[in-house]
Amino acid sequence: MDLRSPVTRILVVGAAYALDGVVFGALAVGPPGAVRFWRLAAWVTSAAIFGAHVAYERLCAGRPPASGAARAAAAAAFGAFLLAAAGPARTRWGTDAFWRTAALALVLWPIVTGVPAFVVAWVGGLILSWQGRTADRQEGRNSRTKG
Repeated sequence: MDLRSPVTRILVVGAAYALDGVVFGALAVGPPGAVRFWRLAAWVTSAAIFGAHVAYERLCAGRPPASGAARAAAAAAFGAFLLAAAGPARTRWGTDAFWRTAALALVLWPIVTGVPAFVVAWVGGLILSWQGRTADRQEGRNSRTKG
C-alpha cells in the first residue's frame, strides 16, 4: 500500500475515522459521565487525525490549501459514509424505515461532514501557508543580518 497516493491516503484516513467512531462508540456506555468522556475522546482523536492529514497535505505533500482541503474533506466524508453504514443503517436493518434511513444516512452524513471539513481544512491550509511564508521571511532577515 503506497501512502504517497492521494486516493490511498483518503481511504486509509477515512477508515481511521470510522474505526475511531466505532471503537469509541462501543466504549461510550455506562453512566453519563463515562459516555461524555468517551465521546469527547472520539472528538479529540478525530480532530488529531484531521489536523495531521491537513498538515501532511500542506507541509509534506506540498499541496495548495484548496487541493489539500479537498483531500482532507474527502477522507472525512468517506469516514462519515463508513460510519453511516455501520451505524444508523445497521440499527434499522429489518424495519420498515430501513431503506429511507439508510439512504438518508449514506448520502447526508458525508455531505454534512465533508462540506464543513473542507472549509476548516482550507482555512487551516491557508494558515499553514501564511506561517510558512512568515518563517521564510524571518529566515531571510536573519541570514542577511549574520552576513
